[in-house]
Amino acid sequence: MYLRFFIKFLNAIKWIILLNVLWIAHTFDIMGQACCSGGVPISNQIGVRPADKHQLSIRGSYDGNLLSSFYNGSEKLDDTNVKRFSQTIFLQGIYGISDNLSINTMIGYVHHTRTVINTYAEAPPTKVSGIGDAILLAQYKLIRFKESSIYLTGGLKIPTGNSEMKNENGIILPADLQPGTGSWDLIFSSGYVKNNFIRPGMSFTSTIVAKLNSYSDRYNGQQQYKYGNDFQFLLGITDSFILRNLILNPGLLFRFWRTSPDKIDNSLFPNTGGTWIYIAPSINVQFNNYISSFVSLEIPVFQILEGTQLSTTLRFALGFQLNIPTSKNKLIIPELK
Repeated sequence: MYLRFFIKFLNAIKWIILLNVLWIAHTFDIMGQACCSGGVPISNQIGVRPADKHQLSIRGSYDGNLLSSFYNGSEKLDDTNVKRFSQTIFLQGIYGISDNLSINTMIGYVHHTRTVINTYAEAPPTKVSGIGDAILLAQYKLIRFKESSIYLTGGLKIPTGNSEMKNENGIILPADLQPGTGSWDLIFSSGYVKNNFIRPGMSFTSTIVAKLNSYSDRYNGQQQYKYGNDFQFLLGITDSFILRNLILNPGLLFRFWRTSPDKIDNSLFPNTGGTWIYIAPSINVQFNNYISSFVSLEIPVFQILEGTQLSTTLRFALGFQLNIPTSKNKLIIPELK
């Protein structure tokens, strides 16, 4: 029975995996962004499906990223003298203009905490808070089948976050502690969604995300800094179960994340860039047609980094989504019970 299920699974997704693998082979050498670079993980929020026609989806989420593991290449080091905890609150809106076209916009508020422990004592933590960068995207359903679709996403990351915050001594903080990047960046994505996958209520998703970054000025224009380009490949399965008046959607996501090193004035910046693989179990709870909440946990299972870097130990997120149907002339707020 299990062998028959596995063969059916491979036959169902073999063509989309082939297309994604070919796309990865073509773009692998130009993608990336270091785990410890500035700003927040905006590209992690891009894989949201387009909204239905005349529907406004509002998402609020909290993202916590604990970085307490040091790696040199693929070797984990015993050094635990530095740890960082990055917290971000995201507010995202997706509106369906037509059956095929949606607009996706998002901004976040960032709080970084870095703690350094020496042999004698623990230094007071460095804390930084501020508005992060924003994104503005267009999502287009390129092909629609009976139970599946392929969509494309493209747009900009806008440097709304401060990238030159200073400490109490007036010294500009390092890039990994800045709320923003200071650069205008291009974002591209493609996704495939298959509903009623294997069995009714189960869905399969495959998503590619690329963020191509530009240079930004630092130190009053004395330095040109460029964060490494970002590439991600995601595969996910979500199921659906009914529990009393609730719909539960457990899911499992596989994330491949490739980054290229940062640059300073066209020279590679050491100890940035690498490859990560994560698995992310999650659960989404639908209370009715309009409100749902979600929680996810992201665990690194493989990483090989350029040089020595502080890397993610554990990451988690939780949030809600509110779906508001609209008309062309009037916003209709549903009665929530």
